[in-house]
Amino acid sequence: MPLATPTIVAHRGLHDQHPENSLAAFKSAWASGCIWCECDIHCSADGVAIVIHDDTLDRTTNGCGDVSMTSSKALQRVKLSPPRGGKTDETVPLLRDVLGAMPPQAGLIIEIKPIIPEDQVRAILRLLSGRRTMLQSFHAQVLETFRRCDNDVSLAWLIEQPDQVAEAAASDWRAIHLKHTLLDAATHAKLQQARKKIGVWTVDTEAEAKPLIALGLETIITDNPTLLRGLVR
Repeated sequence: MPLATPTIVAHRGLHDQHPENSLAAFKSAWASGCIWCECDIHCSADGVAIVIHDDTLDRTTNGCGDVSMTSSKALQRVKLSPPRGGKTDETVPLLRDVLGAMPPQAGLIIEIKPIIPEDQVRAILRLLSGRRTMLQSFHAQVLETFRRCDNDVSLAWLIEQPDQVAEAAASDWRAIHLKHTLLDAATHAKLQQARKKIGVWTVDTEAEAKPLIALGLETIITDNPTLLRGLVR
């Protein structure tokens, strides 16, 4: 069988040039030729999907406090921290704004960070209608809720512990995204035998990428998409 050519996914957009998970980071990635980006979401106090990695504002913005305890209007006024040595006026984006900025052929992998209730799941699914997206989570419970609400939604289970590999292979999740240090030839063979679509995160160097590309993967999530796209070509 021919090896799969992996899809290269810009992790949190081009965040070496723009704040991570910012609208500018995603727009820049898509404009540079990256078809797929990855983002993280939490939900605000009023149940709106917010694009941000941490459950607090402290690390990535000029604000502080829990995302889930802050209103969506207040969150949109919070400024994101610039990349090292840079400046920015970027604010925390809503998921609907990131989806609205997607070019027609672009794709977005959305990591659901917390466990969220069904009403928020349904609200997110409404936003995704007509978009080229995949949802991923470390929480199988979250994936189950999305699947129950929409059996056609594309889902991936994130795993980061060695003892989860066997469980992942035996599970009914079609796509498995692993921490890249977990994937060797034997693990790849086990998951491939179980007919899984295999992805890895976060692969940033040529030394990390080359043996993984040689295995034949579907997805590689990276902070260095320019390098990896060159290696795949």
